[in-house]
Amino acid sequence: MKNILFIAIVLFAFGCKSEVFELPQNQEPTDTTTVSLCDTLTISYQNKVKQIVDANCIACHDQNSANGNFTNFQSLKPYLDNGSFENRVIVQKNMPPSGPLPQNSLDELSCWLGNNYPEN
Repeated sequence: MKNILFIAIVLFAFGCKSEVFELPQNQEPTDTTTVSLCDTLTISYQNKVKQIVDANCIACHDQNSANGNFTNFQSLKPYLDNGSFENRVIVQKNMPPSGPLPQNSLDELSCWLGNNYPEN
């Protein structure tokens, strides 16, 4: 019985080995850190968001709309502050009613919202 136990321990101890993976010669390691879109862009209401809102929201959210006036930053800001813009456009993706915005617009809006939605 002792022999079986000894053999089992030896097999276990020497059966596992660690492998070191080496890069081929002359190959530099690459940075695997993902660079976020938010890290590379400066998005503000004036330089990007206004275009997205004007193209996709103003038809229903003009200055006469009971559902909210999105024609300028100051009138949009209450919907940013209470989270309803983010909830409907980014989270639920049920605005605009024609269907979700393209992914690049959603990404840009998410960055903007995540950076406290700068105006300029």
